[in-house]
Formats: sequence, C-alpha cells, structure tokens
Amino acid sequence: MSAMSIFDAAKELGLFPSGLILGLMLGLCWEAIRLIRAALPHPAPVIFIQDMLGVMVFWLALFSFCVGTLGRIRYHIAVAMLTGVLAERFTTGRILMGVLGAPLGLFRDKVLAALMGYIAKSLKKAGGVFVRVTKNSKNLKKPLKVES
Repeated sequence: MSAMSIFDAAKELGLFPSGLILGLMLGLCWEAIRLIRAALPHPAPVIFIQDMLGVMVFWLALFSFCVGTLGRIRYHIAVAMLTGVLAERFTTGRILMGVLGAPLGLFRDKVLAALMGYIAKSLKKAGGVFVRVTKNSKNLKKPLKVES
C-alpha cells in the first residue's frame, strides 16, 4: 500500500465542499416532496415508497459523485453530503415548512375537502340516476317499436 501524498489528501479534502453542496441540493429536492406531502394526503405505503426512493437517490448520487471524481467511495464525501442534507433540513427546510406548511395544510383541509365533497355528492347523484333508470327499464311492459 503506497502512502498518500499531501497533494492527494488535498485533492480529496477539496471535494468536501462539493459534497456539501450536493447534499444541500438533495435536501432541497426532499423539501419539494415534503411540501407535496403537506398539500396532499398520502397513505402510509406511499410515504414509505417515497422515503425509500429518496434514500436510493441519495446513495446513487453519492456513488456517482465519488466514482466520477476519485474512482472510489470515500467516507468523508458521504459525511459531507449527509451534513449538507441535515444543514438544509434544519435551516432552510424548517423555514420553508414553517412558512408554507400552514397554508398548504389549510389548502388540504378546506379546498381539497370541499372538492372531494363535491365529487362525492356528484357521484352519489349520478349513481341515483343510474339506479332509477335501471329500475324504470325493468318495469317496461311494452317492447319498444322500431320503425323502418
């Protein structure tokens, strides 16, 4: 095993800020998913799938970044990316969710609830019309005349 020169170490440590920026960008992408979750109700299985896809995207970005720059995965780049994600989560993410979380919750509770109520009422009314038409068609005693 050859010893690492000071230039090699400087090159690897120079990638720390790039990993930090990549982590910040991944964190902002995750905030978009969180804002969608705040606006629209999601069942637990969908949330689980979103979380797993987010983890896979993070590790794919780590692998691509490390292999593309150094040809091997280094732990300090993973630490930089994780630091970037956490920094975004506890600063910008907290501000975004604080500012936009309440209006999106209000949108979900008021606008979407009213829209879903209207759709449900329309479907119920359409179902009643369908039931009346089928009942009336069973009560017909005369066959329809077809003119040629």
